[in-house]
This record gives sequence, C-alpha cells and structure tokens, in this order.
Amino acid sequence: MVAVLSRLASAAMLATAVFPAFLVLGFLTIGPDIIKSWTKVAPHEIFGITTNGIHRHMLSWEHLKVAGFLATFSGFNFALVSASDARLREAVNDSAGDLVREASAVRPGPRHEIATADADPASESDSCAAAPTKE
Repeated sequence: MVAVLSRLASAAMLATAVFPAFLVLGFLTIGPDIIKSWTKVAPHEIFGITTNGIHRHMLSWEHLKVAGFLATFSGFNFALVSASDARLREAVNDSAGDLVREASAVRPGPRHEIATADADPASESDSCAAAPTKE
C-alpha cells in the first residue's frame, strides 16, 4: 500500500512540474492565430503582451486546457511505467520498505538515558544532603 501511494505521489509531483513547463512553452510559442486555426474560434485570452509590435505572446484558456491535459497524461504515463517496469518497481519498493522500517523502528535511546539519570546518585543535587537525619 505504501509503495502504491508513493508511486501516486511521485506521479502527482511530476504532473505538477510538467504543467507550468507546458504553460511557459505555450506562452512563448503558440500565438492567437495558431489557436484560431486549430479551434476555429478566437482564443479566450487571460494575459498577453506584444513584443516588438510584431509577435503576440499570450496565455489563454486553451493553453490551460492543453497544458492540464498533457500534465495529467504525463502523470498517468509515469504511474503506469513505474508499476510495470521491474527495475523501477524494485527501486520504489526498496526505498518504500526502508522508509516504513525506519518510521516504525523503536528507538529506546531517550528512555534509556532518562532511566540512567534517575538511577545515578551522583547526578542528584546537594539538597538531599541538607535534609535532617535520624540519630
């Protein structure tokens, strides 16, 4: 179960990283004329700038849809490959197993130190020496 969740988390992180990369790529390369020729409607612009009075760089809803699709596809592809590739699956299982083993390990160190400090009479303060004694 931990290995599956680890793979899904890795796929989600990959998709999260791919999404802005495709947004930047679309912003720099795909202009309104290309969007109009592909969709047959005018693009729905969110943000745009014109450089040198010639080329229009813009971010549109169409860019968001395509980047979202490509990021989701990349995440699913990574999840499939990591589940089916034996070498990658072994690496993920090894690291997940080590993580679970480390997280559930019992650490007796601090408890042992407290017990040792309580049993050590030299570590007690001198306030006990001033206590009255029976004669």
